[in-house]
Amino acid sequence: MSTTVAEVHTAPARGRAAAAPRPTCRCGVTETARMLSELARSCPDCLGPVAAAFRDLSAPGAFDLVVRWATQADQRGGCRHAAGPAQLLRRSLAAYPDEIEAHAEGICTSSAAGRRPVRRG
Repeated sequence: MSTTVAEVHTAPARGRAAAAPRPTCRCGVTETARMLSELARSCPDCLGPVAAAFRDLSAPGAFDLVVRWATQADQRGGCRHAAGPAQLLRRSLAAYPDEIEAHAEGICTSSAAGRRPVRRG
C-alpha cells in the first residue's frame, strides 16, 4: 500500500505535524527542492549538496545521494539541522515516487500541458 498525499500531510513526526509539500499548481518534487534550497541557507555544508542533487535528480549519482542522505542524516551529529530536512526527503520520496522517477529521467509530469523537461538550477 502506498502513502497518499493526505496521509503524508497528517502523519505525526515526533509530536509535530510534518508535511510533504503539494500545492495544487506545483510539482511536489519541485516544491520539495525549493524548500530544501531554503533550508540549505541555515547549513550550506550539510544541506547544500543534497539540495542541489534533489533539484537535478537526473544528474549522475544524484538519486543515490538523496536516498543515502535521507536515510542516514538523522545519525549525523554537529549542527542537528539535518533531521528535519531528512524527514522531509523521506516523506517526499514516499509521497511522490512516480514524480521522482520522472524527474530522474529529466521530465516533470505536473504541467497542465503534460510532460515537460525539468528546469535546471
